[in-house]
Amino acid sequence: WENAANSTLNIGGSLLTTGTLTATANPNTVNYNGAGNQTLKGTTYYNLTINKTGGTATLGGNITVSNTLNLTDGTVNNNTITAQGDINLASTFDSGSTALTITGNNNQLLTGGGSDSAGDFLALTINKTGGILTLANTILRTGRNWTYTQGEIAVGTSTVVFAIRNLIIAGNMTFYNLTFNSAVTYTIAAGTTITATGKLSLLNGNVNTGTINAQGDIDVSTDFDGDTATLVINGSGTQTFTGIGSGTTADLLNLEINKPSGTLNLAGTIYADRNWTYTQGTINEGTSTVIFEGRTLTITGNMKFYNLTFNSANTFTIAAGNTLTVNGKLSLLNGNVNTGT
Repeated sequence: WENAANSTLNIGGSLLTTGTLTATANPNTVNYNGAGNQTLKGTTYYNLTINKTGGTATLGGNITVSNTLNLTDGTVNNNTITAQGDINLASTFDSGSTALTITGNNNQLLTGGGSDSAGDFLALTINKTGGILTLANTILRTGRNWTYTQGEIAVGTSTVVFAIRNLIIAGNMTFYNLTFNSAVTYTIAAGTTITATGKLSLLNGNVNTGTINAQGDIDVSTDFDGDTATLVINGSGTQTFTGIGSGTTADLLNLEINKPSGTLNLAGTIYADRNWTYTQGTINEGTSTVIFEGRTLTITGNMKFYNLTFNSANTFTIAAGNTLTVNGKLSLLNGNVNTGT
């Protein structure tokens, strides 16, 4: 079976066949757009569009898309979609349990829906054996696992937003702008390092294990809940680390400042409840305030602050032989401070 060249076949119900179905011989598009539940035939498509205004799409088997996959609207469950060409995600798409694998050995384009508050991607695996996967200069929002296995990635000035539900990020991958923005738990797989070359926005949620390299600006909201991952500030240019929000408490990841060059500007109020390590780099403390609070922690390295506050019934340890310098106000409000100067 094949529809006419350069045409679109709209399917409003289920597509069930017992024989072989081929939808690749001509540059055509199959568009599943029913308002109710649909079963999608497991086969190979040239262009595939899922644009459901109601109901759920269920894959009757694994699907391969050789040219363009359009995830426009609806929820898709079961099995796997393998994308060998471009992928377009709309902000109206609602994800589902289906997994998406990007495997093309040619250049591919992944375009997000452009919204940081709407849309949801499928669980993603990037496993390219050739060509470049380009993340379009837009926003891609996802609440599913993100796995990088292999392949060259061009991130442009794109933004990836992790949100909505608990998820796992696996594989050492570079992003441009990277945002965590839901009250859920994000896990960076043990041994995995992800890098944000643009802005890193820690707005909400917990981030466990793994490492985030921040090579651009960093914003931390008072809604962010920190946790056990490590944040390494290691950009070679000027960076600004801003504590934002009006809350009275917040959390941070284990922090290491290790800038080979450039200046790190501190701005706003930064709440820190994990270990704070200064290794190298020029610091411009401005009129910022750093508040150590929340739990027992260790401060390592000779570093200068503007306002510095200790404010929790815990033990703060300044590593032996290290000196902290406070150019503004030092507030010793609660807790114990051991060793150091």
